[in-house]
Amino acid sequence: MAAHVPETFVVDRSFVVLVKVGCALAAAFAVLCLALPFLADSSGQRTEAPSRVPLYVASLLGAGLFGFGGWYCYRIIKRVPFLAVTVDADGVWPAHLPKEKAILRWPEIVDLRERPMGQRLDLVDDDGAVLLRLEYQLAGFERLRALVVERSRKPKRIPALPAIYSKGWIFHVGNLTVACGAAVLGWYTGSTLLLAGTLIVAGLILREYFATVSKVVVGRMLLEVHYPLRSHRYRYDQIESMTLGDSFERGTRLPLVQVGVRGSGKRIKLQGLNGDSVHIYEVLRFAAGRGN
Repeated sequence: MAAHVPETFVVDRSFVVLVKVGCALAAAFAVLCLALPFLADSSGQRTEAPSRVPLYVASLLGAGLFGFGGWYCYRIIKRVPFLAVTVDADGVWPAHLPKEKAILRWPEIVDLRERPMGQRLDLVDDDGAVLLRLEYQLAGFERLRALVVERSRKPKRIPALPAIYSKGWIFHVGNLTVACGAAVLGWYTGSTLLLAGTLIVAGLILREYFATVSKVVVGRMLLEVHYPLRSHRYRYDQIESMTLGDSFERGTRLPLVQVGVRGSGKRIKLQGLNGDSVHIYEVLRFAAGRGN
């Protein structure tokens, strides 16, 4: 894309279709829940009034739950036309508004905040106010994010080195507790087959735990990558690539940083640390002398 040519990013069509289907299904189930007492009457089985109370309660609860889901999906559908954004060499702005009135110029963006729970990226100014929200559901979001990272102002986003990013204690305690709990459950039942199954599950959990990066130290000369039982140090001239990407779990986009080390057959994945992936990516590029 030429630097001066505007490019518009709209919500992915498959996401819109999925939300519309979800809205229709939620509405259908809400109606079905409301109809449950009448369907029971039509079956010809007469029951005393007190025994019908649970049926009415379940009917109202189900209708309320599915009704809320349908209403929420409907809200998303109504917002879709206002989520698209346009970018060019000057800045970024909501696509449904004229550039002259709505443009957010690149120097105004001093921070980027990931919101995985809200599935969006917030663009923030000097005062910490959110200037614009970029939804993860935008088609081509990876390219949009790369443009924002490259063109926005960065000095305030680079901390003094060394910078340390790590997973919280819940990561360690949670994984070890689940693994031990699975093994103890199998032993407690006394069944050899069940014990073998739970030990396999515990082994898989521990394998993933020990293979996950738990801490990263970005120094001036070295990058330290720590796992629960081992650690590695890399000079920055050993690092051949740094990319900002995502993993997807049950339809949810989770940002991550991938680091490629020369001579290594696989990439190091940095995810779930106490720092936004965008921030860690920029600090790594700065430390390696590849940022601006």
